[in-house]
Amino acid sequence: MSLPARVGPWEILEELGSGGNAIVYLARRIGSQDKPIALKVLNSRNIESEPYLRFVNEVKALRRVGDDPGVLPVLDVELPERLNRRSPAWLTMPRANRIDNALADASVEEIVAAVRTVAETLVRLKVEHGIGHRDIKPGNLYELDGAYLVGDFGLVALPDAATLTVQGKAMGPTYFAPYEMRLNAATADPHPADVYSLAKTLWVLMTTERYPPDGHQVVGTVGRSLVELRPHAGASELDQLIDRATVARPEARPTMEQFARDLRIWSEVSPMERPPLDVSGAVARFRAAAAEQIGQQEERIRFEQAANRIKERIIEGTRPFDNALGELRAPRSKYRATYDERIDATLTVSGAPGVQWMRWVETTLVGAEERVGALALRIARGFELYSTGMLYPLFRVEVTYEGLSSAPRPYLWQLGLLEASADSLECERNVDRALAEMGEAVPIALDAFIAALEKQGG
Repeated sequence: MSLPARVGPWEILEELGSGGNAIVYLARRIGSQDKPIALKVLNSRNIESEPYLRFVNEVKALRRVGDDPGVLPVLDVELPERLNRRSPAWLTMPRANRIDNALADASVEEIVAAVRTVAETLVRLKVEHGIGHRDIKPGNLYELDGAYLVGDFGLVALPDAATLTVQGKAMGPTYFAPYEMRLNAATADPHPADVYSLAKTLWVLMTTERYPPDGHQVVGTVGRSLVELRPHAGASELDQLIDRATVARPEARPTMEQFARDLRIWSEVSPMERPPLDVSGAVARFRAAAAEQIGQQEERIRFEQAANRIKERIIEGTRPFDNALGELRAPRSKYRATYDERIDATLTVSGAPGVQWMRWVETTLVGAEERVGALALRIARGFELYSTGMLYPLFRVEVTYEGLSSAPRPYLWQLGLLEASADSLECERNVDRALAEMGEAVPIALDAFIAALEKQGG
């Protein structure tokens, strides 16, 4: 699409960027040799549309904050009574650099100082004007004449403006917005959301990655920590700050005031407390020398995380069994075993390849009395995970005489040998299959258990 020659009194020089609701041009006032400016032109031609009303809110917010030194200023505005192709709504701003471009070669200290300035601006907007930005990301933060500024108030939350956000609608910057903004922006508090988004922005600026990881960024996550990606004596403290600022619960995040103070405190630590240290060369050499071991550790973490998801799947899938058997009110009840604790040696997979990384078994035991030879109904489920990444489901339902391995069992069902990679869909299907077969076996075992008790009584 060709550029328009002019918009209102402005000569269009080039397109700087575009979004769903507006296009930003480099422009100069017709007949002037003044420095070019950024001209934001609204696409909508309907004064009752949501984009137009949000544009009006943006203008209101910019006028309200006036000449705040941390906000990219509005120079001129046009809000026509009637919108059409020849007379669109527009506003102008100084042409500024995106913050990620401005900080591309900056030191850690310079990046922290820039983000701290943005945080302090957001504090002023919140405290003095009740404004929440709701669209914090590198593309909406700028550098102009050495100052770092907040811009693009298209999603601004104003305390006295009509609510434009539809209930249940997601809103906010993709990859930078917290869960509550994606779930229902209409009810989400904008200020904790801004803290979350600014923490994600800090991580991106530090790493030069285009997008941050999704969700809560837990300290020490392999391949995601600043300690690893941007070695610095203060990187661990920044990882901890990002961790706290990206937790799922908005009320558990630090306030923007605290976030700004923490960044200032980080910057003001004396050289005696944080000696200069550059270990980037050593880190690179270490990772190269230990690449195989690091890869193995990352693989183990991945498989163990997958195994824990399988564990939750099994617990949820067998909860109905426990609820139903709990109504028997038998003296003996469920007990659990965790990693590396063996409940029943007969459940161990024989001949499985590799080293056993994890073993989890949960057993529900129902019996009328506790003694050797007492009749019991035992329902065991779990898995073994091996260093190859293979996971073996362990499922067993039996009516047995406790402690008498040679005694005949009134009932026994045991899952056949199944194996699959822990992080595969096949593994999930194997577990679902085991749960289905166990669901058929439990009622039969319960009947056999009761019949055996009746026989004893007779």
